[in-house]
Amino acid sequence: MRHIDFFFQDLLKSLPEDVKENEGQTIDIILRAVDILQKKQSALAFLLKVSAPRESQSKIKIEKVIEGAMQQNALLIEKYNPTIELIDIPDVDIFSDEYQIVITHLISNAIIYHDNGTDERKITISVAQKNDHLLFSIKDNGLGVEEKYHDDVFNAFRRLHGENLYEDGVGMGLTIGKSIAQKYGGDISIKSIEGEGSEFILLIPNA
Repeated sequence: MRHIDFFFQDLLKSLPEDVKENEGQTIDIILRAVDILQKKQSALAFLLKVSAPRESQSKIKIEKVIEGAMQQNALLIEKYNPTIELIDIPDVDIFSDEYQIVITHLISNAIIYHDNGTDERKITISVAQKNDHLLFSIKDNGLGVEEKYHDDVFNAFRRLHGENLYEDGVGMGLTIGKSIAQKYGGDISIKSIEGEGSEFILLIPNA
């Protein structure tokens, strides 16, 4: 895939200016398509990696996992300046630092998928104990998702919006997150109303 990218990059540079005006747009479209394919290939490889069982796992405080996820989203937080409220975060351990990958995706989605012309971005993160599981919840006041798409959002390469809207992505974040959650005996579900916002609930077995 990289060879194709390099080929068209070199071709574009070598074209005369008058040809660039006519053919440059077509080559730009090809380069964009190649870039998307490369990202999808990388996302699939990462999905296979995180879906595989781990030989060993160590406990980690859920507070540390959330802190790491916030740091991973530092650029988005700086760009969009959302209000993020943490509620009732317990001093408990969970089994794997891979949950940070899941929570990072959930936070980034809550920040990104919002109508820029409406109210400020508001995100609430909470954790509750239920029987032998923790319920990690992240709520936003963003775009929301129609009920008929609630299952679709977890499918690979499923984007409900155009590829050039709401930051770059290939529609794999929730697929990867659900795979990790299920690997450890948990799951992710969604509650959402279009135009009002979403709540994603991550079920985490007690450590």
